[in-house]
Amino acid sequence: MTLLSLSVLLICSGLGSALTDDDFTIFEYAKYWSKNYNGEKEFEGAQTAFKHNTDLAAEFNSQNKGFQLSVNGPFADMSWNYFKDTILMEPQDCSATKPSPKSLLQVTQDFPELPESFDWRNIPGVISEVKNQGSCGSCWTFSTTGALEAHHAIKYGSWKTPRLSEQQLVDCAQNFNNNGCDGGLPSHAFEYIHHSGGLSEEFFYPYEASTKKCRFNPNLRARVGVQTISSFNITQGNEDDILLYLYNVGPVSVAFQVVEGFSLYKSGVYSSDICLQGAQDVNHAVLVVGYGNARIEGETVPYWTVKNSWGKYWGEDGYFKIRRGVNMCGVATCSSFPMLEKEEPIVGKKLLREAV
Repeated sequence: MTLLSLSVLLICSGLGSALTDDDFTIFEYAKYWSKNYNGEKEFEGAQTAFKHNTDLAAEFNSQNKGFQLSVNGPFADMSWNYFKDTILMEPQDCSATKPSPKSLLQVTQDFPELPESFDWRNIPGVISEVKNQGSCGSCWTFSTTGALEAHHAIKYGSWKTPRLSEQQLVDCAQNFNNNGCDGGLPSHAFEYIHHSGGLSEEFFYPYEASTKKCRFNPNLRARVGVQTISSFNITQGNEDDILLYLYNVGPVSVAFQVVEGFSLYKSGVYSSDICLQGAQDVNHAVLVVGYGNARIEGETVPYWTVKNSWGKYWGEDGYFKIRRGVNMCGVATCSSFPMLEKEEPIVGKKLLREAV
């Protein structure tokens, strides 16, 4: 066998439920996920990675740690090194993200107690659809646009909220410590958008999953989808503040360290005893849209609900849960959200979402 090409039309209905991990060989997997392997060497690499990931998922799931891994997902034929090089961004330096000097929250005695759980997805029109970054470490751009789309919908109404351009950030934001497909941070992207004159609508500047020449023209005002005042940066490691801003203002962009096995996440509350929490360890940016609590082995475990950018067939329909309150994998190391206009302090129960 000198050339192997495996390709079928991806049938979306029922994906993730028709087959279990026990049913899969690399051949069934390639057919099910419409994979192509050009040449014997590439196929053998995918086969080796798939076998390793199958064993990894089975061994992990036998430990009942509160979440599940599965090879019935888009990355099961990738080795960890290939996944890191292709999907994740280079580790970013969160220490460059300084906390905003003044809080927007004035927590008084009449400030309402937060509910046990909350999810912005339950408010129609706030959270945009899950997107797919493809083979480009541009997660930070999807965290940025997801946050902007949500905050714009909360403030101005979902009917006024366009889908925004990740590609403009990939191509144009390098002067703000971002590096296209090699990574960046949402807080830096929010600042770029302010100083560049805005962020284009996705329709006028579509995503290409590679770094191109910057084509944004701020003078074409009709193509600008959103503008910002600045980024509001939450104090490093402060998950209590993330909770307050998430509930009272809107979704929060965060970054954390992805380690081997996370690409196979299927469901449950993710945690890890090998990931790091340092300011220079984060390699993936995502969007926190909610929070809650789960019962795991008789213990109440708090979690964040997080929107990813690996497509809707990864994880829980494109989302995952991660343990809350312990800065799991550095998820609270550099968190921020966009300022669309000059904000007044939130006192008591002044909730922007009540107007949605």
